[in-house]
Amino acid sequence: MADRRPATAVSDIDVCAMAPKTGDYALAPSRPASVRFSGMLLQGRLFLSYEAPYTKGGRMRPTRAWDGLRALKRRNGMSLAEGMAESAAERYVRRQPRHGLWSRAIVGRRLGIATGLGVSALSVAFLLASSGNALRAADCGNVAAPGLDWSKCSKTNIMLQNSDLHGANLAGAHFDSTDLSDTNLTSANLEKATLVRAWLKNAHADGANFKKIEAYRSDFSNASVNGASFANAELQRAEFGDAQLANADFQKAELGRADFNKAVLSGVNFSFANLSRATLSGAVIQGPVSFSGAFMYLTRIEGLDLSNATGLQQAQLNLACGDNATKLPLWLTAPAAWPCSPDDPDDKD
Repeated sequence: MADRRPATAVSDIDVCAMAPKTGDYALAPSRPASVRFSGMLLQGRLFLSYEAPYTKGGRMRPTRAWDGLRALKRRNGMSLAEGMAESAAERYVRRQPRHGLWSRAIVGRRLGIATGLGVSALSVAFLLASSGNALRAADCGNVAAPGLDWSKCSKTNIMLQNSDLHGANLAGAHFDSTDLSDTNLTSANLEKATLVRAWLKNAHADGANFKKIEAYRSDFSNASVNGASFANAELQRAEFGDAQLANADFQKAELGRADFNKAVLSGVNFSFANLSRATLSGAVIQGPVSFSGAFMYLTRIEGLDLSNATGLQQAQLNLACGDNATKLPLWLTAPAAWPCSPDDPDDKD
């Protein structure tokens, strides 16, 4: 069968210089056929995508971009650049169905394109590798130290008490059933971390980011967590007794049955939080506390001074559990009968 390949041979295709900033490579547009390549380095593997127009009747006809990604590995002793070049050349050949197929032997003989593309591919690999620090996973083997990166690491069921994790990146890390008592977590980032049944007694976590954590039944008793954010956190049955929580943010947090007995809650934001059956009795409030939109079904507020509370509505108060010692804002009145008794057995488990 006659060779029906395009008039422009593979070896005649020139490689353009790398486009600045984009990291894309294009074959010389002056030729009847050209291929556009782009690559990226992800977790140590190079991925390549390309699109190739084809010719018909001497005119350029664009094809749809092939936007899939293919992992390129070193194989048969080839360098990364050579492997990328050969793979790209082979796929380019397969994109010419209207002109017949080129054999793998022809591709093998045309290693001139591999040399040209190899240099370009190697350059883009080095360029993309320069951002490797941002893509590299955290070093989970490091010992606890200020400012370290344990993001998404598993640190469950271990003893980390008295550790110094000041300013550390612990986002998405797993600390389930881990002892973090007396640990320095000041300004640490624990967003989306899991701390189910973890111990943080006497921890120093002022200004820490606890947004969206999962911390069912965790113990923050006597911890200093002033100015910390627990927004959207899952804190059902968490223990905050005697904790310092001035100006802490619990907006939209799940706090069902959480215990704040004797905790300092001055300036705390409970907006839209779920405080059902939570215990606020005995807490210290020396400034405004926001309860705007909070769900307060059977929330224990006996003896609590809420005279400076903001956002509190009568409907919320009617669901809560107070007593004659509960102090209310001027615009609210105590219900004729509080909905739960002082020794509600359902509130003890």
